Amino acid sequence: MYFLILFYTFAVMEGNVSDISEALSVLTEELRMLRASNDAQYAEICRLTRLVESLNAEIRKRDKKIEELQYLNELDGEQQWSRNLEKLLQEGIHERNENPQAVIDKKPFRQGGGCIS
Repeated sequence: MYFLILFYTFAVMEGNVSDISEALSVLTEELRMLRASNDAQYAEICRLTRLVESLNAEIRKRDKKIEELQYLNELDGEQQWSRNLEKLLQEGIHERNENPQAVIDKKPFRQGGGCIS
């Protein structure tokens, strides 16, 4: 009974089937197309998973850098460079999160793009 349900699900035959090889070839082709589609979807899922993992690793590195800068600020309250760098990193992360597909120009550090005047 299960075979009939699967057979009906994949191949709708018009009329009586006189040759089982024709019905099997139709089923085989349907399964081949399903397998190809499944393989393509699996490959895309793997690619997206690797992309998400790499982006998460980048976020963790930036978060760690911000924590280190905050620690330096706590050690010496008079210094300004670590606060400025922390602010710059946070703005960069915010900009990247707001526009993930945008191409962001790289400004030279000493030409208005950095935190040192």
